[in-house]
Amino acid sequence: MDVIHQAIWRSMLTAEFSILYWEKLANRYEERLKWVGVVLAVFASGAFLSLLSPLQATLLPKVIAGVSAALTIISTQLKWKETLKELSTVRGICIEIAAIYQQLWRDVESGAITTETARQRLDKIREKEIMAKKSKPNIRTDEKLRQECFKEVLQSRNLT
Repeated sequence: MDVIHQAIWRSMLTAEFSILYWEKLANRYEERLKWVGVVLAVFASGAFLSLLSPLQATLLPKVIAGVSAALTIISTQLKWKETLKELSTVRGICIEIAAIYQQLWRDVESGAITTETARQRLDKIREKEIMAKKSKPNIRTDEKLRQECFKEVLQSRNLT
C-alpha cells in the first residue's frame, strides 16, 4: 500500500472512530438529561402532593421544593442541552467527512482518479476536519470511551 492509500485508510478509520465517539458521548448526555428530567418531575410532583396531604404542616414540602429548585439550577448551569446540540453538530460533520473519505477510498481503489487528484482531495477533506475540530464542544475527553470506540472500529473492519 503506497503512502496516499495509507493516508486515506488511516483518515477513514479516524473518521469512523470520531462518529462513534461523538455518538456515544451524545447518548451519554442525552441519558443524563433524561434522568434529570425524571428526577425533577418526581420532586415537583412530590412537592405538590405533599401540599395536599397532612404533611403540609412539616418541612417536607419546603425540602422537596428546595431540592427541585436546586436541581433545576444545577442542570441549567451544566448546559447539558447546549453540549448535546454541539455534540450532534460535530457528529454530523464527522459523518459527512467519513462519507467523503469512503468515496475517495473507492475512487483510489478503482483507479478512477490519479494519485495527485487523490492527494488534492485529501488536502481538502483535511481542511474540513480542521473546521470540525474548531466546532468541538469544550468538554473533557473521555479516554476510556476513546479506547472503547477505537477497538470497536478496528473490530468492525476485522483489524484485530
